[in-house]
Amino acid sequence: QKRHFLERWRLQDEYQSRYRSYWEQRKALEDELQEIRRFNAQFQLDQDTEALGRAKEMAEHTRAIHAAQTAVNQALDTALG
Repeated sequence: QKRHFLERWRLQDEYQSRYRSYWEQRKALEDELQEIRRFNAQFQLDQDTEALGRAKEMAEHTRAIHAAQTAVNQALDTALG
């Protein structure tokens, strides 16, 4: 009977150890997933910020080209007018 008790105690201890190990591994994976999500969010923000900067730069170039075309057209109108 004592041996039965010890065997049961050993099995219960082994089960608890495996259960604890499972939850520790799960927690570690969840933490790693959270870190990956944070990294991806920051990366996307950086990409969006860079794209916005390029779009603003292109808009400025477009405005400058439009202003130059307007000036040329006005000069031609004045010269030919």
